[in-house]
Amino acid sequence: MDDEIRRALIWILRPVARLLIATGTGVPRVEEILRAVMIDEAKQHLSRQNSRVNVSSLSLATGLQRREVKRLLEIDANAGGASLGPAPRVVRRWLGSEAWRDAEGRPLQLPRRSEAEPSFEKLVAEVSTDIHHRAVLETLLAQKVVVLDAETDCITLLSVGYLPSGSDQLSYLGRNAGDHLSAAVANVTSAQSAPFYERAAHFNGLSPLSIVELDALARDEQQAALSRIAEHAAYLQAQDEASPGADLRFRCGAYIFHTEDRPGEDDT
Repeated sequence: MDDEIRRALIWILRPVARLLIATGTGVPRVEEILRAVMIDEAKQHLSRQNSRVNVSSLSLATGLQRREVKRLLEIDANAGGASLGPAPRVVRRWLGSEAWRDAEGRPLQLPRRSEAEPSFEKLVAEVSTDIHHRAVLETLLAQKVVVLDAETDCITLLSVGYLPSGSDQLSYLGRNAGDHLSAAVANVTSAQSAPFYERAAHFNGLSPLSIVELDALARDEQQAALSRIAEHAAYLQAQDEASPGADLRFRCGAYIFHTEDRPGEDDT
């Protein structure tokens, strides 16, 4: 493995290692997952190249022995993946759709149920008719994303976005970090110009007070941009509902990270 790939993998794998250690996930389990994912990705890669997909070609592409390839072909690399459910989509629609915001662009306070006006029940029904609005409300209350006024039976959205906790946090981590890395890898491996926008502003030699100031600025600027994108995406999503081929997904992310300088970890 050349030095450039080794250095890139170290940067990528260090936070992964921290997650694995924190969750008590050992190397044998990681190896098993990596082997299964390698086989799955190799199959897709060979298919895109119109190459033959068999034990020999997969063994060559992954460096795994043929008997190991045969075993792994019986394993679904995506098995166990769970849906995040409707709660995040309900919050996105509440924030992004004009129908669910007031004249100043703020999310409406919604009665739990109402025949004559917008309600939380109707909002959930727009997102999914397969789940009762009470289940979504319980999830959002548990996550402290909304508050329910017991006297008026009205629901107020507290957060500017769905803030996952518990098992949802790992689901979000996988999806967000996975898509971010997918964009970066596609930019590196593409034969043409980089297909995805993927940038970062990075500076060192800063004081703690400067970090606080930059952190606040970055949060405000990124949240404003994401809110504008979410609003337009919700409009386009509603517009595309009846369009053929409307089966693509879009993710735009933002992140902030700051830590102390470490030897050998500069931004050169």
